[in-house]
Amino acid sequence: MAARLILQSDWNESLWQNEGQAWVLCKTLGEGSTSIQGELKSQGLDNKGIPQVVASEGFRVLDITRRTITISYPEKDLKAKFQAGSGAFRNVHTRGIISLDISSGGALGVSSDSNDSLRIWQTSDGTVRRELKGHFSEVSTCRFFPSGVVVLTGGLDRQVKVWSVEDGSCPVTLKGHTGGVSCMAIVDKGRNIVTGSRDGTARLWNCGNSKCLATVHSIKGFINACAIGEVHESVDLGTPGKPPDFPSRGFGCLQLLRVPVQRLGGCREPRWIYSHLRC
Repeated sequence: MAARLILQSDWNESLWQNEGQAWVLCKTLGEGSTSIQGELKSQGLDNKGIPQVVASEGFRVLDITRRTITISYPEKDLKAKFQAGSGAFRNVHTRGIISLDISSGGALGVSSDSNDSLRIWQTSDGTVRRELKGHFSEVSTCRFFPSGVVVLTGGLDRQVKVWSVEDGSCPVTLKGHTGGVSCMAIVDKGRNIVTGSRDGTARLWNCGNSKCLATVHSIKGFINACAIGEVHESVDLGTPGKPPDFPSRGFGCLQLLRVPVQRLGGCREPRWIYSHLRC
């Protein structure tokens, strides 16, 4: 079963304190997931000013510098190197952050929190530029379009919204999911998008006319992540169970089918929808 290591975010501050402590977690993924939590404890600084750290519950500290720490958990054959942040913006949100993305140029960030806030801010100093209002509950996913001047969001209110960074307006709202929107993927420059939802469906949309072109995937359970990418011709993705019920050329789908082969995976098992579709 897959697993990952999670470390307290301010470890680089906590472990430099006298007898400072930080938690570390080994979390297994999938059905029947479990977590094992250990503790990192500083036993003072060496002659270079680096803390001497010991770990509990089977975790090991393999290396530590002023900006990085490498931790392993041998029982699961896990190892991870953590990089400390170069700074912190404490005024953008007052509650836990749910989703975050940075524009292609790197100048702006967009993020949502558990207080239903959705904000655009400057990455240079954390100054909030826009407060985006329109969702009725938590925004579970947000990201910039490749242009960097448009933002896409999906919320627990089952809505998908397209926002202007320049004035904060929302010219497009996409409705059709019957459960909260949990993930999104932007196709090429953004004429088409794919969204995944707690209702167990992934949908293909045309942002230009606000229409759902197709429900391209349906499972019993949540869809937690989706992605669009290229796959080499040598990879056999199988054949479709039935032809797609939307045009393979034109009318919004041209953007989606620009890559040689498309694959959409949901939940724990990959599901092959179609193969070798071309524009």
